Order: sequence, then C-alpha cells, then structure tokens
Amino acid sequence: MPAFSTDPFRAALERISKQSLLPTSAGTYGLSTLPADVRERALFAARVTDVDFLKQLQDLLTGSVSGGGRDKQGNYIAGSYVNQPKFREQMRDYLKSVSYEPVEGQEGTLKDLSSDSRLDVIYKTNVEMAQGYGAYIAQQDPDSLDAFPAQELYRQEDRIQRRPWGGRWNEAIQMLGMDNTSALPVDSPYAESGMFALVNDPIWTAISRFGLPYPPFDFGSGMWVRDVSRLQAQELGLLKPGDPAPDPDKRGLNDDLQVEIPGLAIGLQDALSEFGRFVDGVFHINP
Repeated sequence: MPAFSTDPFRAALERISKQSLLPTSAGTYGLSTLPADVRERALFAARVTDVDFLKQLQDLLTGSVSGGGRDKQGNYIAGSYVNQPKFREQMRDYLKSVSYEPVEGQEGTLKDLSSDSRLDVIYKTNVEMAQGYGAYIAQQDPDSLDAFPAQELYRQEDRIQRRPWGGRWNEAIQMLGMDNTSALPVDSPYAESGMFALVNDPIWTAISRFGLPYPPFDFGSGMWVRDVSRLQAQELGLLKPGDPAPDPDKRGLNDDLQVEIPGLAIGLQDALSEFGRFVDGVFHINP
C-alpha cells in the first residue's frame, strides 16, 4: 500500500502532482480508448498539444487540491486556495499570453479552451478525480474497511438534467452477473440513492465512464459515494456477522505500470512515446 494510505489529502495531491503530461491531438473518444490505468496516470485535455498549457493546468490544479502553498522544501502545504473563478482567470491569462483564438464558430463552446464551459469541465473533473482518489486510498486502510465495509451511490449535487443512474446501476449488475457482485438492485432507473455495494466491488468500476473505482463516475454527474457501516451492511444483507472486511486495493501511481494496448487512436501514438514506451507489444509507463 502507498505510504499515504490513511491520508486522503496527501493521496489526492499525489494523484495531481505525479501525473505525467500527455499532450495529444486526440479527442474525447480517442482518449477513452486508452486503458484506464494509463488515463489515471496522465494529465491531458482533449485536443490539447500545448505542453505549457498542461504544465499551467497541473500547477493550478495542484494549488487547488493542496491549498496553494509550499514549504521551504517545495512541498505543497495549506495556503491560498485556487478556486474555480481564479482557475478560469489564470488559465485565460495564459491563453492570452500565447495569443490563443478559438476556431470561428466554436466560441463559448466546449471546443473553446477559453470558455467557461470548457474550463469548468477541466477544473471540476480533475479536482474531483483527485478528491475521489484520495478518499478511495484512505478507505483501503484495514480498520476503515472493517468499520465501513460498504458504500452507497447517491446524489450529492443537484442537476437540471439527470442521468438515469438507477438504470445504469441495474445494467451493470446484469452485465457482471448476480454471482459476481454484492450490489443491490434498485426499483427505479432514476433512483438517486439506495445503490449499495461492498467497497472494492467491481460494480464501482462498471458504472464509471472512466473505468475507475472511485467518483466522479461521469462528467458533471453530481453523484458521489458515502460510507456504510458494518451494522448497516449486515442489515442490508451485504455481510453476515463475523464476515471479514473486503480486501484492500493496493492501488498506486507510477508503479512501473505495464499494460497491453491493442490499438491507438490518431493523435495518441506520438503522445504516448513521450509518456512511456512499448516493449514486445506491452506499454510501460515512465516512472
């Protein structure tokens, strides 16, 4: 287990600050073809090839997660907070400094790097990924798993347009098979709570657009997870009295990742050559 396993703050910071920059001309679909383990260790934005943009992005996101300050050794500590408006302002300042102009007709859309909508998606997705990862790593502490062996998917933030998460949950159960998941089905495709399963159950990865076992599970979803105590898990039938806690997930970052990548979208070949290397058809991430 990583040394920071009981500290969600440090784990969240680890995720942001240790990600390798992945400049690429690939779009959202092309990036989605990368294995989740690679995407988890990379910092990228769809169709962004500017390394300095990604460096600025990483620095501001690290400031947001850490609080923005550093000690004499250069380690991030609590300090001035890089909030969402400040993030937008500083990213726009950078874009102005390089004379960025959106493609005509795409001004103000998600394809415009300077638009509120695009910058907000970049900010919220990356910050929430770091927070979700941090909480997940802390959750792997054996004492925590014993006391809170399950969790619930629920709506944390309201949305005008809501995805049918209950339906997505039930479909994932069917895909996995009832014998391969502890997840409890829900009655409505629009259920926004009551979706329970053991921690580290495959259902959490199955419902994720990103293929990861922690929230956020989709862009702008507003859904999150909350702890379920051992007593409640027993009442729900997820565990019996005396059952052991779920096994910890020994997840870590940049641990000599090796993964097979059967095919690459256009715009990813050159980018990955800077991010890692292929040996006998297996991709090795740079430590």
